[in-house]
Amino acid sequence: MKSRSGSTGQQSRYQSAVASLAHEAALVEYTRIVAPFTGVVTQRYASDGSMIQAGIASQTQAMPVVKVSQNNPLRLMLPVPEEDVAAIHDGQHVTVNVPALQRTFDGTITRFADRVDMSTRTMTAEVDVKNPQLTLIPGMYAEVKLGTAEAMNAMAVPPEAVDGTGDSQRLFVVDTAGMVQTRKVRTGIQSPQYVQILSGVNEGDVVITSRRSDLHDGQKVQPLLPTS
Repeated sequence: MKSRSGSTGQQSRYQSAVASLAHEAALVEYTRIVAPFTGVVTQRYASDGSMIQAGIASQTQAMPVVKVSQNNPLRLMLPVPEEDVAAIHDGQHVTVNVPALQRTFDGTITRFADRVDMSTRTMTAEVDVKNPQLTLIPGMYAEVKLGTAEAMNAMAVPPEAVDGTGDSQRLFVVDTAGMVQTRKVRTGIQSPQYVQILSGVNEGDVVITSRRSDLHDGQKVQPLLPTS
């Protein structure tokens, strides 16, 4: 009986020691702070030897230890103008130009808000940009080229050449006799540099691009054509 009792006591102490070891090992794990993703520490709130408050679920005001940023891929927030919202879709390719680096990067639209902000009349789209060398830094200014439509061999004029809006758009052209004519036109794709003309003028027509307020049909003019 004594031998059995002693064996039971030893086994109990052994199990208690194993449980204590597991508990201490678990506590040691809490000394290692592991982020859920690979990133860069952008801000540190505590130094070696600092006393920090234990962060538990119920303590929303607990001070963090560090702030980590995931920079690859880098996510760019793009405000899309209201007129281009319908053309946005997941997986769409964009070109990102960063003036500070004098470089361009490829980006992909991964998600978008699907609603227009009433104050800015834009919709937010998220663009993921691969950044394996961490060349891009959060907060940098970037310009995004978003191709919503494309027309090959299009006939186009500068935006300032077009008068009116909607169904009342027109161009002032100079015919072969040097007379001013107004032509009702239908426009298509527009960029900051050009407006596509779908109908109303022909290739080779001379279009007046400035100072049209005093012009009228049949007026004799001398066009100043570009020398280049």
